Amino acid sequence: MKKIKLSDWANIRSGLVLARKQSSSPTENNYKLLTLKSISSNGYIEKDLLEDYYATEKLNSNYISQKDDIIVRISSPYTAVLIDGTTEGFVISSYFTVIRSNKNKLLPEYLYWLLNNEETLKTIQKNNFGNILGSIRPQFFSDMEIFLLPLNEQQRISELNLLFMKEQKLLEDLKNEKKLKAKLVLEKYYGKMKGNR
Repeated sequence: MKKIKLSDWANIRSGLVLARKQSSSPTENNYKLLTLKSISSNGYIEKDLLEDYYATEKLNSNYISQKDDIIVRISSPYTAVLIDGTTEGFVISSYFTVIRSNKNKLLPEYLYWLLNNEETLKTIQKNNFGNILGSIRPQFFSDMEIFLLPLNEQQRISELNLLFMKEQKLLEDLKNEKKLKAKLVLEKYYGKMKGNR
């Protein structure tokens, strides 16, 4: 197991400064925009919280989410999300850093786990630059050192983590569904009781 700089095996860049390309009225260059609130602190994208973004021209693919991208919030809680086939094609704003790894050496799924790892998050928090949001520069990720495990070990960690994430998402969805159901039942009961008075 060897330690490497993340930039040795990944391309790292900032997202788009939205004002530079934003149109003041609807155009044919209509995109869905990743926002801070559309990134769940649990490491996935809340697609119902995406916003419309109209650009003055077709955007460079560097600013559009692609399968296997890692998108990291540059402000607390520094959550990383992994782009899959259902979340590609969204505009990535400058509130995020985009990391595209060399998949022959560094699996995106492994990097996704690594960046959401508690130890990594503590390191990021120690290195934010002291404004009110506690932002982190893309250069931090370029210089960040990581342990590069053999691909089969990366694969093993990735599979376990993705399985865990899927389970967590199902449990969260179930919890929200039960909460909504309880709310509706109680409101219906309350309405019935009011009507009897």
